[in-house]
Amino acid sequence: MTSRLDVTGIAVAVVLLGYGVAFVNVARGIPIDAEAVLTFLLFALAWAAVLAAARILTPHAVTYPIVIAAALGAVGLAEVYRIDASLAGRQRWWFVVAAAAAIALLSGLRGNGLASLRRYRYLTLLLAIGLLLLPLLPDNSWLPIAGKTVNGSRLWVEMTLGSFTVQFQPGELAKLPLLVFLASLLADQPPVPAIASPARFGRSDLRRLVPVLLAFSLAFVVLVVQRDLGASVLLFATFVTLLYAASGHRAYLMSGG
Repeated sequence: MTSRLDVTGIAVAVVLLGYGVAFVNVARGIPIDAEAVLTFLLFALAWAAVLAAARILTPHAVTYPIVIAAALGAVGLAEVYRIDASLAGRQRWWFVVAAAAAIALLSGLRGNGLASLRRYRYLTLLLAIGLLLLPLLPDNSWLPIAGKTVNGSRLWVEMTLGSFTVQFQPGELAKLPLLVFLASLLADQPPVPAIASPARFGRSDLRRLVPVLLAFSLAFVVLVVQRDLGASVLLFATFVTLLYAASGHRAYLMSGG
């Protein structure tokens, strides 16, 4: 039943993208060209490959997040295609790269499971903080990477390698290692082992949360300095959700809300 739902979910995401691309072309009065078909096919193949790899390499894992990510990716790619078809053409290849990276990660974790992520949790934290700090680099620097202010927010970096230039938001990448750090720490050191309310924290429980609170606070402060309210709220919601997942107490959700 679960496998059918997963396949159905990926199929719905693919159809959603196809409908979005077709709708944009019809609105513009242009036919469906080879570029649009290629975008559709690469998107479908990328997500089908990730789902197949997850089933084979991690047969007991929950794969619903893959379906949710595919649906969000379909909406996002359709929006990019509506704004600029050439940008969508590049974005489809980033889906292929991301799918390959996901499959490689699943293959690497197949042997010892999540032990590697737990062993190097503090390195992942340093990686996350480093990515968050990248936009604060000066605009003009001898480095091949520089920070950029766009619409009043210091979120972007521009990286130049020879004639190749790419702009991206490192904060989007930083969310992944930060999530790995918080999840691995809370999995090994649950914040509330046997109490019914966060209000009854003991000193030992509070000490367990200190590294998590420090990591969260530092990341949150960086995002506030960069004037990225959306990412700050998302990070806070992730933090509260992980506390709830680690403890099982709904009081975290209510107090966080």
